[in-house]
Amino acid sequence: MKIRKMKETEIEEVMKIEQQEIYPELTLEKIKDWMKEEGLFTPQCFVAEEGGAIVGFIVLSPYDIRGDELLLELSAIAVKQKTQRQGIGKNLLNTSLVEVRKHWLNAGFKVTGLLIETCTDDKEAIAFYEKVLPFFQKEVFEKTWSDEEGIVFYFTSFLVRS
Repeated sequence: MKIRKMKETEIEEVMKIEQQEIYPELTLEKIKDWMKEEGLFTPQCFVAEEGGAIVGFIVLSPYDIRGDELLLELSAIAVKQKTQRQGIGKNLLNTSLVEVRKHWLNAGFKVTGLLIETCTDDKEAIAFYEKVLPFFQKEVFEKTWSDEEGIVFYFTSFLVRS
């Protein structure tokens, strides 16, 4: 398996995975607009490729900046159903974080942490994050939405000075 930056020509393929695994209501126009955002808050997308086919992706975006410190947000992560539970999501997360942190360090910013949001009823996502995040703080906000669904926030700090 290979983890690499997504090519612009792969947006449609990545979108199909996102529609199947996360947001069926997502349109190609919405994802193209989002992925083509320019400036400091441009998202970075990586794909997992196996046998020449994209089997998963991750999008990391700047969430907030203070001085030379930057907080990232995991905007999206998905792995095709038939290839889940094979370590692809963990590999996507770990590899992309290393690359994105290098990118921002070269741009003069230190990445201080990663913010992740999921729904309280998404037990698979919760289990995944709690398994793959090395250390985290968790906050749960029950019944956030009218359908009684809540939000779970995870925060992983990278402020351990090296």
